[in-house]
Amino acid sequence: MMEPPLSRLVILSFGLLFTVFACFVESQPANVSPPPPPSVPPPPPPPPPPQSVPPPPPSVSPPSQPPPPPSPSPPLAPSRPPPPPSRPPPPPADHHRNHTHHPRRRPPQYSQNHKPITGSKLNTGKKLGLLFIGIVIILQFGVAGFLVFKRRQLLKVNGTYETCSSSS
Repeated sequence: MMEPPLSRLVILSFGLLFTVFACFVESQPANVSPPPPPSVPPPPPPPPPPQSVPPPPPSVSPPSQPPPPPSPSPPLAPSRPPPPPSRPPPPPADHHRNHTHHPRRRPPQYSQNHKPITGSKLNTGKKLGLLFIGIVIILQFGVAGFLVFKRRQLLKVNGTYETCSSSS
């Protein structure tokens, strides 16, 4: 029994859409830098310790009792260490002016259009994607060849069946 032409059309459309979208994804710029990690706001400064009422000034008379100890403050939550300074310290002043000054080497600035020097530097995701695209193309040719082969077989069978039944 032959499949309706609609199912062939649906399979063909899915194959074409998949191929077009695969090419679209492959043509996306590969050197897009990931977004910078969200900056963590510095923790709020710890609250100042509660100020207790200052003890009364000592009297001139000899103290018969020691002054009362200050009231214990409620336990504070463990405070975080202060955040590290955000700016690096300034470079030290040049004390030796008679020595030759060597310029500092700066790290190379990478632009967005920076391309790797060697072509074999594909990451694993790209290699895997290219592998799947190759497999899909091979399978599409195989399925198309199989469908053409089966169609010819069915046409031969239907042609011989009609000629045999009409001769009776």
